[in-house]
Amino acid sequence: MQIEHVHEKALVSSLLFEAVGKASATIDSFSNWLLAGFAAAITFLLGNLEALSGQVSNWSVRYCAYLFIGVLVLGIGQKLLATVVAAASAGAALGRQMGNENAERGVELEPEAIFSEMERAILPPMRGFVSKSFAKVRRGDLTAAARSFSVTAQVQGLLVALQVICVLRAVYVLAKELAF
Repeated sequence: MQIEHVHEKALVSSLLFEAVGKASATIDSFSNWLLAGFAAAITFLLGNLEALSGQVSNWSVRYCAYLFIGVLVLGIGQKLLATVVAAASAGAALGRQMGNENAERGVELEPEAIFSEMERAILPPMRGFVSKSFAKVRRGDLTAAARSFSVTAQVQGLLVALQVICVLRAVYVLAKELAF
């Protein structure tokens, strides 16, 4: 099967995987920083609850603790997506390198054998997604997986944006009660 614009599609796929991997790592780092800072603030509030009782109501502290739980859950979700994107990006980079090395040595690879072995390494619910992705590649859509991971990184970014909103809400609730 001849794939139209195969080199261009391979280039776009490589660029997307590289960009998405780097963006995802930055998003993940920011989420970790945000979570650590919020955890420190909540720990301070809870540790000094008695001393702050005249300044901050128990309701506000409880509300902020619930927001912290929300930030934690969102952080776990984004971390899962970051792990998947990092693995895909690293795998794509290694695959490109090994593919180029094999091409330089004149080794011809059998795509069906590669797809089959990779599918066998994936547990059942995800195996279906991988099979669909490989079916797209078989039809010549070489950028399908890279586009999917680009969307995954965007969802990761949205989860972190929700974390930021929760943290800002907590700051607002506490600042509203404090007398400066």
